[in-house]
Amino acid sequence: MAAGYSGTPLAKKLSLKDGMRVWRLGMPDSVANEIGDAGFVLELLDRPQVNLDCAHIS
Repeated sequence: MAAGYSGTPLAKKLSLKDGMRVWRLGMPDSVANEIGDAGFVLELLDRPQVNLDCAHIS
């Protein structure tokens, strides 16, 4: 584990919860995989829409 790393899972840091509507653009595969490994059931949107809960833009 890298020095200074808190050990808190990324999905928790991002406050993700089951059922959230999420749009992402340019998210690195490693980040998407880490979030996916957390086991949350997210609705991944193919474009930004009204009432989305989370957006990640790189």
